[in-house]
Amino acid sequence: MCISKPSEVLNRFNDALRAIESTPRKLIDPFRPLSTEYISNDALLADLCFTKMWWASELVKNDNVLLIGPRGCGKTMIFRRSRLKTKIAAEKNDEIESDPYIGFYLPCESLFFMRFSDLSGVDIDNNKYALILYFNMSVLSEVSSTLSVLPSFLGPVSQNLTFALYRLLKDEIGILWDELRFPISVANPAELTTYVEKIMRHIHKTIAYSESIDSRGTTDFVTRLVKTIKKEIPALSSRYFIFFLDDYTEERVPMTLQEALHPIVCQRSPDLCFKISAHMFGSIYNFPRPLELDDGRNIIIINLGSAYVKLNKGKKEGKMLLDILNERFKHCDGYQGTIEEWLGNTSYPGGRTLSWALHDDQTRPKVHYHGIECLMDLCTGDYSEMIRLVGEIFQEARIEPNSPKRLLLLLRLICYN
Repeated sequence: MCISKPSEVLNRFNDALRAIESTPRKLIDPFRPLSTEYISNDALLADLCFTKMWWASELVKNDNVLLIGPRGCGKTMIFRRSRLKTKIAAEKNDEIESDPYIGFYLPCESLFFMRFSDLSGVDIDNNKYALILYFNMSVLSEVSSTLSVLPSFLGPVSQNLTFALYRLLKDEIGILWDELRFPISVANPAELTTYVEKIMRHIHKTIAYSESIDSRGTTDFVTRLVKTIKKEIPALSSRYFIFFLDDYTEERVPMTLQEALHPIVCQRSPDLCFKISAHMFGSIYNFPRPLELDDGRNIIIINLGSAYVKLNKGKKEGKMLLDILNERFKHCDGYQGTIEEWLGNTSYPGGRTLSWALHDDQTRPKVHYHGIECLMDLCTGDYSEMIRLVGEIFQEARIEPNSPKRLLLLLRLICYN
């Protein structure tokens, strides 16, 4: 069928999105998807995500944090799991009521890289305030869309709040509201979100065509936004707001733009904070800064790469891997039992440790890497890679849903060799 109207394309897309969000909380394959980005069902993500990593507790405190770590160690999953929208979709009402914070998720890949694939070629200095405005609108879009699904025990979202957000938005964008021919009022946060997203598209178009934009983004907009919401919603007045800024790396957000956004994401405030994820040397906060530029840094840096090499962390990460795999088995039909039952235990020649067996000329040729203890020893925090490794072992043994238990021997033999 040929689709000619843009509105029809949008309707089809929204229908498909709703269908994905309503899919059962199940995995087709326990070893896929590996990347959190491909888990579209928030409720399923909440089920699969473990929040017992030692660094996860630092992400729910009211401090600005830069979380540095390799891909696959769980940064995005924890960020999305801490998001209020995710908890609402997963019906984690007890958590929502008891949390001291409200979480919002901002993925830099879709916000910047996917929309500004040529951002590295943009004159950041000349478009600085337009890009700050774009960032502010992305924050407002996430917040207002969350308010539109706010549980009744936190709400209701009053008309006073809708009007206050409308006034805040108009003050921020100035004459742009009239230039875009928006109405003189909005009915609810969902409608407000629609206009905010149109503003974001307009800013993108303006920058892409090297046109000027009169509206200038302010660095205190997020602060004013949070204060407005806390004033109008009593249930949120005592909570701090956390903005999870994911994949804030040079490839997604150029260093010059990071410098421009620095006053926003590193402000010191009792009402809000930013949690930023990045890889090593991908953020301005990885580099020493002159003291005169460092006064407003206000950020705690957690380097997972260096932390995982500590011996006292290794066993914890290995046990976490087993928990993650077993939870995936539970959410996938046809895989009965635990990873411990599937792979069996580890043993090395003469009952020795792996290190001892490898250092002995007599036992070294007899060493085979197999069993769950070996799997735990191999885990350094890159959970995605370890899940992929176990998946390849199952694939080589031709283990499929509802495979007979006699294949266990074959599976362990493959692991052994």
